Amino acid sequence: MKVIHYYLLLAWLGCSAYVPTRYKVETEKESLVSGYQFRTTKDTTTSLFSRFAYNDERLNIFPTYRSLATVEVYLAATKTPFLPSVTPHRFIQSLQQRNTKFQIRNGDLEALEANFALYLEALKDFLYLVDEMGGDPMLSKQEFNQQLKQKANLAAEKSWPTFKQKRKRVWKSFRQFRAQLKVAYETEKALINQYLYHKHLFDSLNGFWNTNDERLAIYVYTRKELFHKNTALGNLAGLVVITKENGLFSSDTPTIRRDFPAFAGRKNSLAVFLKEGANGATVSHEFGHLYYLYHHWDQYMDFIKEKGSGYVIGGHGTGDPSGEAAVLAELGEMPRIEKPVDPNQKIGDSLITAAAKRH
Repeated sequence: MKVIHYYLLLAWLGCSAYVPTRYKVETEKESLVSGYQFRTTKDTTTSLFSRFAYNDERLNIFPTYRSLATVEVYLAATKTPFLPSVTPHRFIQSLQQRNTKFQIRNGDLEALEANFALYLEALKDFLYLVDEMGGDPMLSKQEFNQQLKQKANLAAEKSWPTFKQKRKRVWKSFRQFRAQLKVAYETEKALINQYLYHKHLFDSLNGFWNTNDERLAIYVYTRKELFHKNTALGNLAGLVVITKENGLFSSDTPTIRRDFPAFAGRKNSLAVFLKEGANGATVSHEFGHLYYLYHHWDQYMDFIKEKGSGYVIGGHGTGDPSGEAAVLAELGEMPRIEKPVDPNQKIGDSLITAAAKRH
């Protein structure tokens, strides 16, 4: 099988620099990682959605819409693991509903569920001991020992090191959970902003089918920073991961795990990674890459072969149609489809499917 060498790209807004680092990848299973630079914003949910009513008809299609502001308040106000709140649980429930309702999904949900469960487990274990010691989770060593002397019925194994270790475990699990909650919150905020910015593109991607006639999900993740192992790639604002394995679109294959382990998505699904603070234009840009590559996979493989060693990883080399599609999407326009789409057409060799918006 022919092996193609690719150059990596550092793509800045307004300029670009080529990085002479080569990868050897089998053409038929090549994983395409498309990245681009944007300025990101730190707008709050309150400021972003202040122009929309709490019961806004458009945004209430998202089960998470009404809970975003409460999550923002929780993240800002909750600094201790010992204050109970229903906000995290309700947000997780709304994310579960979102991922069931849409093919464009919050990829950070599972990590959030796992971290929340670990936090609750550690908290429950510690609070059982706290109740035995008088109900104060912030006891000092001196106060703890005083309580021991007053409570002769306590088991001998109740000791300050045990109390301190359990409390330390709660704080650690709380910080990890809180960090993951912020990540999932940022992802959801970015997705809703993309919908507001370019609804037509959202609807199109939300209707993708894989080549086995099953729905093709797109999992979106947020990372505080997006760095490749080659630091010359720079700090990206977003990237997509897409490949084909055994004829099916996927973002998790041995090739991806070998070359881009930090950006492996899910088997038989597509993946988008965003830098924290991504706005609607940024997400639309990455969705533009997916839109083109999904509809023109075979043509794009031919384009890569023609470019040979001159192909620019990132999808923004001279004349790259994937990059053109991403820029159009960033500007709020639909990427071009070179062939008319039959709304009743199922998956075929052309890769032009019913994923396009139906009229």
